[in-house]
Amino acid sequence: MIDKERLETILNNNHKCYGTANLILESKLVKELNGIIKKLNDEVDVLVVKNDALTKQKEYLQSKLREKEITKVAKTTDGREMI
Repeated sequence: MIDKERLETILNNNHKCYGTANLILESKLVKELNGIIKKLNDEVDVLVVKNDALTKQKEYLQSKLREKEITKVAKTTDGREMI
């Protein structure tokens, strides 16, 4: 993030004059950084989707396990132990 002093310097140009080359360089750097940020955000989005899918799969498997345990308990109510 740009600080207040640097912003004032860029806008006023009275205290310190930026050359055209420096402004072009800064512009290119900003564009490059924005591209990197976009790429990283896209990667995060992919990871979030994968995480959601894994969470749903985990919940499904847990529900199946609970069903199996309930069935096992129901079958053992006659006093015999299931193996």
